[in-house]
Order: sequence, then structure tokens, then C-alpha cells
Amino acid sequence: FSCPLRNAPAEPAAELQPNVQLRSKVQKLLDAPAPTEEEQREVPREEKEESSGQEDEVIRCDFCLQEPQPAVKTCLSCEASMCQAHLSKHSKKSPLKDHILVEPCDAQSLAERRCPQHGRLLECYCETDSVLMCVLCCVISSHKNHKIISLQEAFDQAQV
Repeated sequence: FSCPLRNAPAEPAAELQPNVQLRSKVQKLLDAPAPTEEEQREVPREEKEESSGQEDEVIRCDFCLQEPQPAVKTCLSCEASMCQAHLSKHSKKSPLKDHILVEPCDAQSLAERRCPQHGRLLECYCETDSVLMCVLCCVISSHKNHKIISLQEAFDQAQV
């Protein structure tokens, strides 16, 4: 078949392994009974416990296929959490070495680290307005003539 992006013959794709973790979550959703209107309005007990910090959910590696191991870091650039074994492989690859790694976090935390206007990673800090922003905000928004520093610089300054 022909690749629509390159307009050239496409190579057959290698067979992908199933994502067991994702399949399990989807199956749970499919098997669950539909909530009543009253249940939809209620905040589930688990969410109440999580928001109060009573229960720490273990973030699992997104790359482990059979039995996902606990994640040790989350890559903000890849939007993936990794166990120690997969983190080692990730850190050795040249184009991935400069990716930003943080403590393991869930999808909601990842979404909060994205610019709501451009969907890009929040990597800069506007000292003029005291706000986090993506690189596009730095060059094409009202912040372009403001004092902008990297998030790392802002973090280092806050530690002093």
C-alpha cells in the first residue's frame, strides 16, 4: 500500500505486542455497569481518598508488556512513565537524552504540564507576569518582549 504522508510505498508494519495494561483498563470499562444519574453526580470514594492524599496510586511503566513494573520517572517529552530498565534504555538513546524527566506522575499531572493554548510542554517562565508558558507563548504571544527564563532557571532561583 502507499503511505499518504510521503506518497510512496509503505513498508509492512512489524507486528506490535498488545498493551496488556491498556487492554485491561478498557475491558474494566466495558464490563462495568452504566452509572445511574445519581451516581454520575457523586464523587466516587476512591477519588475522594486520592484527592485527600490518603491513598497513593502506584504509577506503572508504560513500556512493560507482561507485568508492568512501578515507574521511577516520567518523561514529559514522551508523556510516558518508565521503570528503571526502560529508563536506562531511554536515557542511552541520543535524541532522547535531553528529554525532561520528573518523578512518576499520572495522565492528569501530565496534562497540567501542557500549555492550554498550544498543547506544548510548559518549559519557560515569564518573570514579568509570573506565569509558566510554552516556547510558542514566548515568541508569538503578548509575552514576547517580557523577561523569560527556562523552567530550570526559575526552579534554581526559587531554591536560593
